[in-house]
Amino acid sequence: MIKLEAEPTDTVTVYMPTSIHSEDEIEEVYERIEEIISAVKAKENLIIMGDWNDVVGEGKDGSCIGQLGLGKQNAIGEKLVEFCDEKRVVIANTPFEQH
Repeated sequence: MIKLEAEPTDTVTVYMPTSIHSEDEIEEVYERIEEIISAVKAKENLIIMGDWNDVVGEGKDGSCIGQLGLGKQNAIGEKLVEFCDEKRVVIANTPFEQH
């Protein structure tokens, strides 16, 4: 985790393990992100970035995926969508058309 103190937005960067890592390793990263989210103050803006190594699927799904997600959702993508729904965060590249 890197926290950059800036005005008006603090930024946190996270890089997810690839699909070759064990489920325990991936779960550990999710748990750490939950700790980070709970530590962010109300006035701070949190941005979590990185390659999540997932496919979230096509079409809008709840409030976290936009209209332009790609592919057929895989297990890692399903976990990400559940996490984002629970934490009320948006998968920010899905509202935009991809090449």
